[in-house]
Amino acid sequence: MDNINLGPTTQRPVTYKINQLVDAYLSQEISKDILSMSIKELADNNHDVIFKENGEYRYMLIQRCGKKRLSIVSDILSRD
Repeated sequence: MDNINLGPTTQRPVTYKINQLVDAYLSQEISKDILSMSIKELADNNHDVIFKENGEYRYMLIQRCGKKRLSIVSDILSRD
């Protein structure tokens, strides 16, 4: 998990990357610091892919990531 590519540009790879990162954190393969840094960078680079104009998550992201993973992502992004 050291070489994480943070450059996906469509919803499918972004959701896959979020799932991969959060699952690695939950299985204690990566630290919370690495998860936090990676999620923030992913969100910065793909804001339009992750969020609607009103700031809510896009429907496909909710469907593919699920509430538990997105609650972890929301916690990370709200700490800015």
